[in-house]
Amino acid sequence: MVISDGGTCIGTIPSAHDLPALGGRALRTHGGIAESHARFIPNYRLNDTYAERAAPGGLRNFYIFDFAINGVVI
Repeated sequence: MVISDGGTCIGTIPSAHDLPALGGRALRTHGGIAESHARFIPNYRLNDTYAERAAPGGLRNFYIFDFAINGVVI
């Protein structure tokens, strides 16, 4: 297993990308597993179903869209 730190992007070799097409911008990374845990701070109360899912902890950063769209009480 390989885990990156905040300043490292793990991927293929530079020749596998059209780097000049980036126009001087860096490649974007989705982050390593060490960055996947994030605080959830919704601005609306979670409905009962999503509150139960959140209670044990262990939520990952990519769950936020589901929680924000489907899990809040408006």
